[in-house]
Amino acid sequence: MPLANSRDKKTQVIWGLRDFEHRFGRKPEGMWLPETSVDLETLDLLAAFGIGFTILAPRQASRVRRIGSRSWKDVSGRPYRPDSTYLLRLPSRRKIALFFYDGPISRAVAVRRTAR
Repeated sequence: MPLANSRDKKTQVIWGLRDFEHRFGRKPEGMWLPETSVDLETLDLLAAFGIGFTILAPRQASRVRRIGSRSWKDVSGRPYRPDSTYLLRLPSRRKIALFFYDGPISRAVAVRRTAR
């Protein structure tokens, strides 16, 4: 969604929300974006519509820090904890939780090997 303009981003989020509500009869708590493609405007839009979390690719993390800590840890190109929740404070003061999928596990599930 980073390549879309603001109006199209909003339209895509609204369509996704309405589709989920139609199929499942409730509002979604999170949203997994196509190809985990995201920018701060899209994350802020998700939070504005009440989305509490999204899932990102491991390569999308560059640094993290514990809540309350002042020091950042560089995680670019290195393993980090994909089993943890990461809170992103957005420029609008909204918040959204981020999860990072585990690359090796995701690839193992996606590539189904058949026995011969």
